[in-house]
Amino acid sequence: MMRFIQNHVSLSVRAGLALFGAVLLWSSSFIALKIAVSAFDPMVMVFGRMLSSLVALMLLRVTVWRRPLCCWTGG
Repeated sequence: MMRFIQNHVSLSVRAGLALFGAVLLWSSSFIALKIAVSAFDPMVMVFGRMLSSLVALMLLRVTVWRRPLCCWTGG
């Protein structure tokens, strides 16, 4: 499916779809946060957001950023 999209959909359409997806994700987080704050204590929400960020970054580290940390020299 991704190969079909890459071969048959123009770059501007793909960029527009990516932007629309980012807007949906961004706005849905505010709606979910508003609902969750009414159900949970705010400190629980802060802890949950930090924990989910940690999990996401660790998954990126394992899957995408495979270079060893010792080799990151910044230049």
